[in-house]
Amino acid sequence: MKTLLNITAVTALSAAALVGCNSTAPNNAKTTTAVQTTTTTQNTTHIAAQPVVVQTTTQAVTRTFRCQNGFMPKITYLNTNQAQISVQGKTQVLNIATSGSGARYVATTGMWGTGAEWHEKGNEAIFTFKGTDGSTVETACQAM
Repeated sequence: MKTLLNITAVTALSAAALVGCNSTAPNNAKTTTAVQTTTTTQNTTHIAAQPVVVQTTTQAVTRTFRCQNGFMPKITYLNTNQAQISVQGKTQVLNIATSGSGARYVATTGMWGTGAEWHEKGNEAIFTFKGTDGSTVETACQAM
């Protein structure tokens, strides 16, 4: 009986650990894990889980690109849903959007008061925005 309880406890904690590995909690979120404590009294094993709060933090990652039009945007990935683009003295936060492949970020009020889009796959990206004259500009960019 004692062995069966220990096997059950190990199996339950292993399953909980695997679920934690597949978590999609946002960056800087507090996560809770369980710690097993075992006590034995008169051939009976008692298992209790004690919650432990763990603070997780992730540093923002910044990449610099060189575009065909001469721009050198810096992209800072703020979290899994937002990226900040800084180019030509302007900064804009873009939100994740549906993409066929790669990662696509968009904003309705872009760099110069109109929409902007950053579509990245690997080390290549397409930066689309409205120029100051209202024309749509699309330029290919390469990570440096």
